[in-house]
Amino acid sequence: MSMNRVVLTGRMTADPELRQTTTGKSVVSFSIAVKKRTKPRDGEPDSDFLKITAWGQSAQYVHEYLGKGRLIACDGRLQTRKWQDQNGQNRETVEIVADSIHALDRAGTQRTPDNKEMADPFAAE
Repeated sequence: MSMNRVVLTGRMTADPELRQTTTGKSVVSFSIAVKKRTKPRDGEPDSDFLKITAWGQSAQYVHEYLGKGRLIACDGRLQTRKWQDQNGQNRETVEIVADSIHALDRAGTQRTPDNKEMADPFAAE
């Protein structure tokens, strides 16, 4: 038996852009910053930046209601894609294909340390 399941929480690093396939299906791609649980060494980033792709109604939801800085939860699967770039170089990427995406904060509210309701529930204290 094998399983390919990923559950992540993180902040969106940019506003998503909605696209349509040639068959008219909606797709959106974006990345999130997921804070590492261990303290980074000097010069190392304290977050991993992960690519997410959402299709159909999930893509529409992300485009309409979510944007840069929003805290989200994503449930999906890992997918590897391979292709050749314009220079003939082989390229490969790993991304998360989302099955569901949920906002974990409210739009338009400032997140401050005193605002416990808006604090990241998964952040290390």
